Amino acid sequence: MKTQHIYFLSILLLLFSAQKAISQNVSPANQLEHTKAVYENIEEEELYWPSDLPVFIRLSPSAEDGSPSYLLDNVDINKNGNYEKNKEGIKIEMSGNQYVRWINAISLDETKFRFFADGEPPVISHKFNNAPKYTTNGKTYFGQKLNCTFSAKDEYSGVKNMLISIDGKPYNVNSAPIDFTTEKDFFVQYYAVDMVGYFNKPKTVKFIVDLSAPETINSVENNFIDNILSSATKIVLTSKDNSSGVKKIYYKFDNSSSFSIYVGKINIQSLSNGNHTISYYAVDNVNNKEELKKFDFYYDKESPKPTITIKGAIHKEGITEYVSAQSLITFSATDDKSEVKNIKYSINNSNKFTSYENPFPLSLKTGPFSVTYYSEDKLGNKSTNKRKKYQMDLVPPATKYKMSGDFYAQNTTIWINKDTKINLKATDAHSGIKEIVYVVGNEQQTTYTNDFQVTKEGNFLCRYWAIDNVNNREGDNILLFITDNAAPEIKEIFSVSPLETGDEGVNVYAQYTNLFLAATDMSSGLKNVTYSINKSPFKEYKTAIIMDKVGTYTIKIKATDNLKQQSEKEIQFKIRKLTADDYND
Repeated sequence: MKTQHIYFLSILLLLFSAQKAISQNVSPANQLEHTKAVYENIEEEELYWPSDLPVFIRLSPSAEDGSPSYLLDNVDINKNGNYEKNKEGIKIEMSGNQYVRWINAISLDETKFRFFADGEPPVISHKFNNAPKYTTNGKTYFGQKLNCTFSAKDEYSGVKNMLISIDGKPYNVNSAPIDFTTEKDFFVQYYAVDMVGYFNKPKTVKFIVDLSAPETINSVENNFIDNILSSATKIVLTSKDNSSGVKKIYYKFDNSSSFSIYVGKINIQSLSNGNHTISYYAVDNVNNKEELKKFDFYYDKESPKPTITIKGAIHKEGITEYVSAQSLITFSATDDKSEVKNIKYSINNSNKFTSYENPFPLSLKTGPFSVTYYSEDKLGNKSTNKRKKYQMDLVPPATKYKMSGDFYAQNTTIWINKDTKINLKATDAHSGIKEIVYVVGNEQQTTYTNDFQVTKEGNFLCRYWAIDNVNNREGDNILLFITDNAAPEIKEIFSVSPLETGDEGVNVYAQYTNLFLAATDMSSGLKNVTYSINKSPFKEYKTAIIMDKVGTYTIKIKATDNLKQQSEKEIQFKIRKLTADDYND
């Protein structure tokens, strides 16, 4: 390591400003203060003197540090031959080797004391490394991994420091290459100072670090829908770079092994029908490469495919499809992702086609009809005509009822009992029965599935109707009925009072007493009354029974109403002849 002594002299360095910064509003950094100083290179045994400083000479009896020394006066001999003293030092006029000579007045031997004068600043330079470079319009751009080496050379005393200022910040000593890894405009000032304090005017370098790749967007022109393209469509690639500018755009289709250079709008007519991908990227003038981008599209050469559907009631029976006046015809079409321009239709092979807009009903008569239709997409592809046949069903079903079990009808009123079953049956000439519905009294509406019974007694109104498979509904049918679950009430009446009450509480009546039988029914009405005397066959009661024979009687009585509901009653009594005692009583 070199050993050095620096002798400082009090001289103030005047500061000066560097030139203004580039497009950024950056104020140049002020140079640092550097004091002129004598520099002794101990290792080389050389002394460097700043040229701006005067030189004074002292005499010393010893070379040892700290030895006394004596300043010599600077004397001149005037015109009178006298010595004149002054305190001015020796002025050095040029840099390089300097000598103080001592001449022996007697022997004229000459002794030289050598030192170096240094009045020149260092020579400085810079060098950019590693990064791509591009210059245009007076501006310089660098790409990735830029670093810069700053160097200085000094002919005499040597370089003390290299000082760098970036974007107007204070100067700092630099000893290694500087990496510029931020994307921005840079304004760099640099200068060097030598060992005796001389420095050069700062140099400035202006450049732009561009680390961002271009941004490329795609667009399409002529006869397209979203990302569905036609043979007339062209693909346009537009790239933008905010710094050094776009150098080239590259592209390829699908799985191609190589990229092409983009030179203008791209035709796609050579591609096949279906899905495709264009891959593309751009490179700027300092080799920043954009990430690969892709645009997926569908090249449509196919015509649309229309379909017809029925919204609402439709019923298929074999190959026949039934619809009703309430059914709505709807159309739709697809075209390999292309947008359909229109759908047109005609009814019953009419040559006049109508543009489809909204679902519509067909108010036609019952019977067969046909719909012809086609569609066209916005790319100009038209489908072939299609035809669909339907059967119009405008006639509602008809429903009838039938009673099974006991019932009794009179005029418009029907009597039933809890066991009576009501059967509903509907017929339809076209699409067939979908369901039968009935409502009894205030009960909820019920879908008919099997014969039903009304077990609760009372008067009822039953409404019923059928719906066919295309929702044609018949009007309400009305059925009035009365549910009667009670059998008749039997009454027996003797024409006279009993003569007495015999054993076991059996009444005794006089011979030739008349027995009257009766029954009442509060609903469907009494059909008949039958009786059996002492297990004889039953016979229908029509008139009073004369008890003309003496004996004990057991009579069974049956009463039947119009619903065949039957009640039974058994009575026991005795018949005897009258005696004198009966009259005395």
